[in-house]
Amino acid sequence: MNTITSLFILSSLVTATVAYAESKIINTEITQAETRTKNKTPDEETEAGQESNTQHHYGEHSYIYDAWVSIERDQDYDGYASSFTLSMDIDSYYSSRWVYVKLSISDDLYHYQTYHVSSDIRVEGDSTSDVFSVETELAADFPPSDYSFAIELYDANTHRLLEVYDSDDDSDLLYVPLESREYDKGQSTVSIEAHGGSMGLAFIAVVAGVRLFRRYHKKH
Repeated sequence: MNTITSLFILSSLVTATVAYAESKIINTEITQAETRTKNKTPDEETEAGQESNTQHHYGEHSYIYDAWVSIERDQDYDGYASSFTLSMDIDSYYSSRWVYVKLSISDDLYHYQTYHVSSDIRVEGDSTSDVFSVETELAADFPPSDYSFAIELYDANTHRLLEVYDSDDDSDLLYVPLESREYDKGQSTVSIEAHGGSMGLAFIAVVAGVRLFRRYHKKH
């Protein structure tokens, strides 16, 4: 599981298809905060012959105040969901700051796989109206298990790591029961409703008579 294969930006929502080898994850950003297209990383800026933008760097004075996971879809009702939303409230000691997050998932608390890198998010002090959420659908290659999450918070201008927030900081990110879509298949059932009364019984009798008549003629 290595690279992000495609990223599509649609107005204020961002939908990204992420592929790690044969695994696929579909992410959609949902936020009331102001967002923008991500700045280039320091390596990309160097390759383009530009210097890193550090004029708005204020130090490690932004942090994740809270984070939680909401289960969205469990089609077979086995307790393991194929769709979920990871939400977070990011605060800053400053009135305004641009940041972004990297989201990672693990099934053993040791090996984490990055599954989404967000667009840049504008954080307004300690406001509670700028909650940032990423809705995720596990499309393939995630067997039923209890997964845990880690969030890396970065300064959007310098790309400096500000904080790592994981299950050690918040139990809501620990042991979330998940599975990908090929394991989350609800059973299809067909329901035949039989009505009583004279018309219903008469119809059944006619159908039975026709079948007996056909069988008789096939034999003779």
